[in-house]
Amino acid sequence: MFTAASPRLSRRCSVAMLGASLCGVSVLSWAAPPTLRVLTHASFDVPKPLLDEFEKTAGVKLSIIKAGDAGEMLNKLILTRANPIADVVYGIDNALAGKALAAEVLAPYAGPAAAAPSAASLPSPLVPVDFGYVTLNADKVWFAKKGLALPTTLQDLTLPAYKNLLVVQHPATSSPGMAFLASTVAANGDEADLRTRLKAPATHTAQDLYVSAELKTNRVMVKDEDVCLHCGLCAERCPTGAWDMQKFLLNTTHAGPRCRDAKPAPIATPEAA
Repeated sequence: MFTAASPRLSRRCSVAMLGASLCGVSVLSWAAPPTLRVLTHASFDVPKPLLDEFEKTAGVKLSIIKAGDAGEMLNKLILTRANPIADVVYGIDNALAGKALAAEVLAPYAGPAAAAPSAASLPSPLVPVDFGYVTLNADKVWFAKKGLALPTTLQDLTLPAYKNLLVVQHPATSSPGMAFLASTVAANGDEADLRTRLKAPATHTAQDLYVSAELKTNRVMVKDEDVCLHCGLCAERCPTGAWDMQKFLLNTTHAGPRCRDAKPAPIATPEAA
């Protein structure tokens, strides 16, 4: 079951050269056109007439190699960098750009496309070619039948009413999955940022923080075990019910009733002579 949330993270797609010799591919005029191997993700879908037109204009024969999702595609690119399986890669987005650059699998590119205006920017040598949003889809009919309101924030998805309703791709292999993970950090800040924004900054990073669900004030309550006295006043006084201090019974060892109730024997004193 898919749910919906309002925060959206922009996703920028790119194309990059894997071989410097391809920068002049459009001027080649061999009798038999060379093959241009294009590595891309599984959802790559370009109309054949458009591909035919590109082949004619560039003087090449395209070989489209689909390598799973964008994350999986990049992993294959890294694993085969010693013996590249493609000449050009299409589909590395801003969420995966850092990993691609760190692996040094992309050749420098300074062709016309690198200087073309774009609605979004990516670090060189990636060339932006597309721009979009990663969003969540919701089955409105299902929610209406259940009498459950559609979630509107990322924090809504953490509430018990929406437990086990969200399905997302794994960020290790999926670029939308990675974008969704990044959106949660963009919306809430990472832990290091959160620790500095507390009323009492939590500088002991080895101590875990306990964070409530989003309150009606659009804030959260964060408990730091280093300063929490476990007095229960926060649970007693909080008007939003952010905390629920569970009751428990504490048993400790005591001396038995004979020890507690026994009266001390009088101390004998010597009689006067």
